[in-house]
Amino acid sequence: MTNTDLKVIAPTRKHLPELVDLSAKVFSGSGYYRMRDHCLKGYLKDSHYDWNVSRIGIADGRIITHFGVWDFQMRVGLADLRTAGVGLVATDNDYRNRGLLSKTARPSIAAMLQAGYDISLLYGKENLYHRYNYVRSWADVSYIIQTADLPDKKVAGIKRFKLVYDQRRADLYNRWHAGLSGTAVRPTYPLAGSPLDFQGYQWMDARGGLAGYVVVMPDKGNAARLICIDSAGEPTEILRAVGQLARKLNCNNVRFKSMHERSRLAGIIRRGNVFVEQNYRRNGGPMARTINLKSCLTKIAPELSRRLEDSALADLAGRLGLSDGMDKVTLDIAKGHVTVSDADAGTNTIIANDAAVQFLLGTADAAEIIESNNIETTSQAKQLAKVLFPAQQPILSGWDFF
Repeated sequence: MTNTDLKVIAPTRKHLPELVDLSAKVFSGSGYYRMRDHCLKGYLKDSHYDWNVSRIGIADGRIITHFGVWDFQMRVGLADLRTAGVGLVATDNDYRNRGLLSKTARPSIAAMLQAGYDISLLYGKENLYHRYNYVRSWADVSYIIQTADLPDKKVAGIKRFKLVYDQRRADLYNRWHAGLSGTAVRPTYPLAGSPLDFQGYQWMDARGGLAGYVVVMPDKGNAARLICIDSAGEPTEILRAVGQLARKLNCNNVRFKSMHERSRLAGIIRRGNVFVEQNYRRNGGPMARTINLKSCLTKIAPELSRRLEDSALADLAGRLGLSDGMDKVTLDIAKGHVTVSDADAGTNTIIANDAAVQFLLGTADAAEIIESNNIETTSQAKQLAKVLFPAQQPILSGWDFF
């Protein structure tokens, strides 16, 4: 077979059984049947999987490649960006190393623009996705606490809940994570879609309303460790709940994974004894790229205005351009407001190329992004970028992975 024999199309629901079979074979770490059932119970079927933008490659009468896309809204400060989450990227083992992934991925990425996406996010293997213009979006961050350092007091009425969608939990999560860049606007998985091995526990307030919840899982590589993958509610109650569960399960420490560093929970944890682990990857792990730079900047312009108003440069007037290598967009800055303009920013343009998405997300301080990507720019542009695009410590909760 040659590369030209591959037929790339958007999947339809009639392809679901074969698509699930391919996914369960390629991602069989937890077992073929467990992965198959996971796909059929809310991860792929009955989820926010985008059938129109995802792509499959067909050859020899069967599906041999897949580039999956999940449609969700991701926060950048107080703004939301429509995000194409890429997952289940698979090639049949009999057809690997023939360049077929590229033939499947590129039409999907092109379709993202036509469908109205702003950016795309994925969790990728090393040295692969840079060829599709993806760059590091954030670091993997974990907070590890000894169970002995967690509160002894128990949470009254804590009960395990079934891992299916509940609007109350979505609302609670959204309330506690408003304004935290990188987090998803829920619901993401509208029916279920919870990953394998997750366990959820919740508790109510005095009026019978949902007060908080935690989602935990065992650490397969460390039987003495409990992993907290998602939570919402008063931080002190979350810590009490996690401590209660860790002691019940005989775990001597807890890893808080994919917790936002600007959350109230993280702030309270940092006041005590904690080991913080940050894993940076040059090319792999959490990665992102722009799809429509102008749309991104238009949507986050009110957030940029808020940042400007809170800075020492609130009275500054001028223009700042940002280019991702595909588009060049100008921001007009006047009287504390930022708007997208069709004017030319001239020399005050940051030619960021693929790194443009790092400015949008706040992957790092703007000065660090400029230096690490060898971006040449004017001193005024650099000064404005530092105000408009500060580090945000973005991260996506493990519950929302795709």
